[in-house]
Amino acid sequence: MLMYCMDLKGIHLLLTYRCDVECDHCFVRVSPNVKGTFTFKQVGEILAEARKIGSVSYFSIEGGEPFLYYP
Repeated sequence: MLMYCMDLKGIHLLLTYRCDVECDHCFVRVSPNVKGTFTFKQVGEILAEARKIGSVSYFSIEGGEPFLYYP
């Protein structure tokens, strides 16, 4: 559950830390060996909570390479 903040304008969701490569300049520190991702259910729950807040105007999907996990 998100912590409610009336001034929250956007959500940045790191779907996974897994990536094809492991670059020294990557601030997220992703790599091909990292496991763990958000499930579709978890993403849905986050979106539902963001709707409740009412002030969220954007949602950014970030991370490693999400297409390595999601069909």
